Amino acid sequence: MSKAARPPHRLAAAAPIEAYGSLFSALEAAGQRAGWLEHQSAAPDPLPQSLQQAAAMESVGRAVVVGPRGNLSWKRRRGPAVQRDVQREHFRDYRLVLVQGEDVESEALPRLEPAGSEGDEGWRVVVESEGGEGKSWRLSTAELISRLRKPDPWGLKSGSSSE
Repeated sequence: MSKAARPPHRLAAAAPIEAYGSLFSALEAAGQRAGWLEHQSAAPDPLPQSLQQAAAMESVGRAVVVGPRGNLSWKRRRGPAVQRDVQREHFRDYRLVLVQGEDVESEALPRLEPAGSEGDEGWRVVVESEGGEGKSWRLSTAELISRLRKPDPWGLKSGSSSE
C-alpha cells in the first residue's frame, strides 16, 4: 500500500505573484513544487472563447485549452469550491500553494509577505490568532524552505511554536 501524499502547505499571499518568483525558483531548485491558487468571484477575462462557450452550456462538464507552455481548464461545479478537492486535483505532491483572492481571509491561513529589501531577500510569515496575539517569523528563503519540509512548520496543530 502506498503512503498517502501529504497535502501542501497553504499560505495566503500578501503580494502579487511576481513578488514570489524567487521563492518559486528556489523551491524548484530544491526539488520541491509550488503553486498559485487564486479565488475570484467572476471568471477571468479574457477567457478563450471556447471556454466561455463551454461555461455557458449546461451539458459540458469540463473544457481544456492546451497551449505551448501550459493548459487552461474550466470545470463545472455544483456548489462552492471544496478546498480539499481543489488541492487534491491540482496540487498533488506540491510542497507549497500560495493562495490569493476574495475567500482567503475567511480561511484564516498564515500569511506570507516579502520582507526583504534590495539585495536582502527574506520572508515574513504571520499567523493571526483569535485573541489578537499572533506570531510572526522573519525567514531567509533557505529557512522558509526548510520549515516547509516539516508537517507543521508554524506549530498550529500541536500548539507549539515550532521554533
